[in-house]
Amino acid sequence: MKHYAVPLNGRIVRTFSLNEDIDLPETETTAIECGAWVSPSSHYERNGEIHPIPAQPGDSWVFSYVKGTWEYSQNVAWELIRRKRDQLIAATDWRILPDAPTTPEMRALLIEYRQALRDVTDQVHPEEIVWPTSPLG
Repeated sequence: MKHYAVPLNGRIVRTFSLNEDIDLPETETTAIECGAWVSPSSHYERNGEIHPIPAQPGDSWVFSYVKGTWEYSQNVAWELIRRKRDQLIAATDWRILPDAPTTPEMRALLIEYRQALRDVTDQVHPEEIVWPTSPLG
């Protein structure tokens, strides 16, 4: 069995296998012979060769299939921060409802905390976020 990967701009878009006695179809001119373990999620193509994608250095890094390297993405970093902020706000939603069993003092602290969470995205560098402390501990 022969295994092939079909690249497009460095990205492996699909893989397929053919029996040894079957020739590569003329429509598959960009296919590169590779090992059976190659997959679009774990490999990329560069200069006609298949390479494993190296380990991701952090959550805010995006793999450049054209360059074959990981690149830091401030947009991804901000998206992850907004997602965390939204989860922290949502976790306190029920506590500030008028009929919630929350003291007026705690409600005021929670409202202040929630505003501080909304203000997190006003900070300049996503790598240096200072998160507010929850009054709930």
